[in-house]
Amino acid sequence: MKSLLTILCCFLLLPSSVTRASTAHEDIMFPIYQLFDGMRESDGDKVRNAFFPEAVFHRAHAKFKTGGSPEQFAQAVAKATDQIWDEKIWDVEIQVNDKLASVWTQFAFYLDDKLSHCGVNSFQLYQFEDGWKIIYLVDTFQKAPCNVPEDAK
Repeated sequence: MKSLLTILCCFLLLPSSVTRASTAHEDIMFPIYQLFDGMRESDGDKVRNAFFPEAVFHRAHAKFKTGGSPEQFAQAVAKATDQIWDEKIWDVEIQVNDKLASVWTQFAFYLDDKLSHCGVNSFQLYQFEDGWKIIYLVDTFQKAPCNVPEDAK
């Protein structure tokens, strides 16, 4: 009887821990989705709010390049009103320890409806008092082949 009670208690606690993990992952992903929504909408403020102001950008391409600042990127997004910048992600992997999270994704970047390039994003996020913010972003860049799943096109 005691073991049955223990098993029952474990099952009752399981949904709670799954819900907490799910909510935590949604909170972590919020600035990433905010970034991509801002890019699609040419909304520099959404992009700006996704990042810690001193966040760092890099591109790991044929040569390792340093990108601009979050402010420069937000300004570029706000000016891109003649095209839709649409980044689709899949195979999202999230690792969390306390206030630090790492998010790894595959991505495809579209200008309007045309595939521009693809690769991998690696986001580092920190949980500030006002929520999670992207503190570091590095990505790869390739023109082809881009094996984009049907549901990410």
